Amino acid sequence: MWTEKKDSIPEKGDQSYLRSRNTARILETLRQNENFSRQDLAEQTNLDKKTVLNIVNGLLEKGMIHITSRQADGAGRPKEILDINGNYGRYAGIDLGGTHLSGVLVDFSGKQIVSGNIEVHNGMEPDTLMKLCAYLMGNLLKDAGLKEYDLSGIGISFPGFVASSLGSVTSENFPKWQNIPIQGMFQERYNVPICVDDSSRLMALAELWFGKGRGCRDFIVADLGFGIGCGIVIDRKIFRGSAGKSGEVGHTIVDVNGPPCTCGSRGCIESFAAGWALSRDAQVVMKEHPDSLLWETSGGSPEGVNFRQVILAANLGDSCCAGLLRYAGTYIGIGLSNTISFFNPSRLIIGGRLIQDNEILLKAVTETINSNCMKQILDDVEITVSELGGGASAWGAGISCILNTENSYFAAIQNGQNGARKTLVLA
Repeated sequence: MWTEKKDSIPEKGDQSYLRSRNTARILETLRQNENFSRQDLAEQTNLDKKTVLNIVNGLLEKGMIHITSRQADGAGRPKEILDINGNYGRYAGIDLGGTHLSGVLVDFSGKQIVSGNIEVHNGMEPDTLMKLCAYLMGNLLKDAGLKEYDLSGIGISFPGFVASSLGSVTSENFPKWQNIPIQGMFQERYNVPICVDDSSRLMALAELWFGKGRGCRDFIVADLGFGIGCGIVIDRKIFRGSAGKSGEVGHTIVDVNGPPCTCGSRGCIESFAAGWALSRDAQVVMKEHPDSLLWETSGGSPEGVNFRQVILAANLGDSCCAGLLRYAGTYIGIGLSNTISFFNPSRLIIGGRLIQDNEILLKAVTETINSNCMKQILDDVEITVSELGGGASAWGAGISCILNTENSYFAAIQNGQNGARKTLVLA
């Protein structure tokens, strides 16, 4: 919700910049509320009616919004009800996870059309990864009744660092994923704009648009999975950091004498509690307890055990696995307690694949936060669990393409042009 007053001073005096900024406000307001009239938009955004009229007419002409109905209100002219035109574009979002590939197709409103998921082995070769992505993309398009040429952009969610100037990616958890030119690989294959960003930030973007962050100005998303990350939202904007490396809560150190971490340090939260750390510890449990339920849920293979099998065994009553989850939840809770104390957010949203069907770990996380945070700070934050499921980062990747399209339009406004819809901009 926009609360800026009409007489506020813009950051730049340029009228084209102000118009693009106000256009963004109107689009966000329509997405947050849907089915607004021009009068509703003026009241909600605190913009004057003439400004709203001009911007709305431009968006209608461009096709980004459309009139959904007309409502008679007294003897005057019927009121036109506006909404985002989902048919303006179709976008794919792909999440390259440590143990999965998730994909979605979304329309210009950000709503999901179809989704899909493939379980994969940790850190496979880039060429194999691209083949699986093409397979997943083909299935998504088939299920949606679309062709590749219907796509307006593809968003890529990656669990690591993204070099924005080159579109290459690096993950500390996967030795084979170092300086992969992921943007170029997808660009060559699909010839559409490619947006690449960190998975935790894209998860936060999905929460901002459609999840527990909707209507909240400042919040943090804990992304718990094979690794541990954090998406930060300040004043309804994704906080990226000076070089796009914000949110590495998993690599904050809680015990300098702790186990080695994939980043090269010791005692990081990930080294105690990430999905890969649970798999490591589960191998020890299996070797020490050959009669455990974990042998059954993992198929009797210590080398191939993963955190999903640990969760299943714990839910079936395996006390050793339950202990592993409580232990991991305690360290995650410590890290999130520190994060809450540092940022003082109004909401903490806990998400990621590690929490799915994992009440044991969740309970340990929340109990640790409640025990370690200062009461004065804890009273300010609402702790909640994401409802978006395992495809949240893929959804966020699709949304990032929509923002890319809008940014191209805003840039065209500032340049006094109609602008191309397919200008390449990294997320």
